[in-house]
Amino acid sequence: MELKKPCTHCVGEAVYSQYTYRANVVGVTVSDPRQMEYVCMVCGEMLLTTGELAGLQRRAAMTALRDLPSIRGEALRYARKAAGLRQVDLARLLDIAPETISRYETSNDAVPRAVQVAMHGLLLLRESGVSLQSLIDAATKPVGATELVVPAPTPHAA
Repeated sequence: MELKKPCTHCVGEAVYSQYTYRANVVGVTVSDPRQMEYVCMVCGEMLLTTGELAGLQRRAAMTALRDLPSIRGEALRYARKAAGLRQVDLARLLDIAPETISRYETSNDAVPRAVQVAMHGLLLLRESGVSLQSLIDAATKPVGATELVVPAPTPHAA
């Protein structure tokens, strides 16, 4: 593995080193110190792919949902977007009206704990490689299926 490469943000050199990713999840700083990334020695920027950044945002959202006793609407919105879900998709998965999700996200009131826990579970599934689209599709299938097929296992990273 190459340990140095040019920074894409400035004229500096990025070095592969340990980095602590910090995300502001609506007023709470979530730190993820496990990262090995290319970090520019001049401007301090991490050189990340879109997929890598999305993974860091999902982990930050999962940590906030797991560790905070309650969340407000902005945190639910952050988590939903980190999972790659639209309001209508989350509503379908939770079997509630899309307007309810909108109301949760725009309100300053606490989001129901059951919704917070469910969103955490959806993020965990997404991180483990489960397609949330497959869950959305299943939620729209007619009741009374007579046969289901077990999907092929997906390889897990070591």
